[in-house]
Amino acid sequence: LYEDWMAASNSNLLKTPEWTWNRISAMRAGGPVSKLLSGHSVVMKIGNTLVVHAGVLAGHLKGEDCERGMGCLEKLNNLISDYLFNGGSMPKDLMWGEDSPVWTRSYSSPDGRPLSAKNEVELEGVLKDTGTVRMIVGHTPQRSGINSAGKGKVWRVDTGMTKMVGGRPEVLEILEGREVKILTKNGPIDESERSADAVRLSNWF
Repeated sequence: LYEDWMAASNSNLLKTPEWTWNRISAMRAGGPVSKLLSGHSVVMKIGNTLVVHAGVLAGHLKGEDCERGMGCLEKLNNLISDYLFNGGSMPKDLMWGEDSPVWTRSYSSPDGRPLSAKNEVELEGVLKDTGTVRMIVGHTPQRSGINSAGKGKVWRVDTGMTKMVGGRPEVLEILEGREVKILTKNGPIDESERSADAVRLSNWF
């Protein structure tokens, strides 16, 4: 973890190129970039859709001092916002590890493929407890572009649209919480054409 790396020894900093030092300083918890990011939620509920970087798991909705469901997600947002703005001790269970909402790949890997039965059941429970009908996740590049799984209950929207990865720009459009389309440079694509449950999707890269 970043704080552990920095606290271990100043020699760690000297092992990195000097041009990175300002970047590291700016992005540390309590630094100017982290303070800017602290104003953004880790998890958002927009209408009937749950939006998160990697995924919301059942364990994220439980806690002794939060109301099950969105209450626990609000607490999660507040804890991470406070850490990014003020620094201090990282809430490692929320920000690090394979079950973190910013690291999990439960709903997005293997990319372009259906969910496992276990993950689909967990997803359905999370949506029920948060009063939503779908989840939008990123984090794991999808070589077939934006696609859905779990009968449209999860949309994987990381298309890897960087020069390094080689993906293409695409946009997921949801109108009035019901009508879903994928916008591409060649025109819109109906959601049925990108369902990992219904068709075997081909890879771009």
